[in-house]
Amino acid sequence: MTLRRDRRAYQSQWQSSGKAQRHTLLLGLCGVMCVLAGCGKTDYTWGWYVFNPIAPGGREHILLMLSGLKMTLLVTVTALIGTQIVGLLVALMRLARPWPLQSIAAIYLEIFRNIPLFVLIFAVYYVIPMMLGLTLSAFQALVLAIVLNESAFVCEIYRAGIASIARGHIEAAYSVGMSRAQTMRRIVLPQAIRRMLPPLANNAIVLAKDSALGAALAVEDLARQALLLDTLAYRPFEVYTFMALEYLLLLLLLSQCVKWVEQKTVLT
Repeated sequence: MTLRRDRRAYQSQWQSSGKAQRHTLLLGLCGVMCVLAGCGKTDYTWGWYVFNPIAPGGREHILLMLSGLKMTLLVTVTALIGTQIVGLLVALMRLARPWPLQSIAAIYLEIFRNIPLFVLIFAVYYVIPMMLGLTLSAFQALVLAIVLNESAFVCEIYRAGIASIARGHIEAAYSVGMSRAQTMRRIVLPQAIRRMLPPLANNAIVLAKDSALGAALAVEDLARQALLLDTLAYRPFEVYTFMALEYLLLLLLLSQCVKWVEQKTVLT
């Protein structure tokens, strides 16, 4: 009965939060429309023909921005997967008993958490190939830099989530003959992941926005394509507004996917 009440309470909370988010989004869109309507009183000459599929070049401009959105999505998904894997491994090293593993994880954490991502991107792209004799494309360097930087933050999320599990659950798993790896996989992580989903979702949104720094390496993502289109059409307001809307839709979709996963994970 308690579990059913908890499920109903969570469903009610999730639905109310979803309604609040939709109302907030609606108010935000209304605010944008009011701002755009107010801008109509100025002497600015609107140039939305840049994205008019009927106007000359409009269809090509839309396809150019959509190709940038596709690259941004590819960078985000690839870096997100790598970040989760590396972050979990570093967290397990921090929680391991041998002190050399703890020391390596602590050094990794302090280095990559305190180097700005913009600096790290250039370091990975220019310094690592010279030191190791490797050849990295701009896409590979961007993904690697994001993984190194964001995994240092994800590591702490995993570590805190794993450490929050009651010691009694772990001891009960040991008492029935489970090994340390089995206990982590079957007992600890399934419980911890429910608590870690909200901060992991926030980290995923930050990661998606950080992918825009790839424009500095000429990665043909959304930000880079917007810069290119601005130099071609010289309509900065329209181009960057269109780019902002694409980012907004992408991040809203990501947020809704995480909420759906969170709801399914908690209720099951």
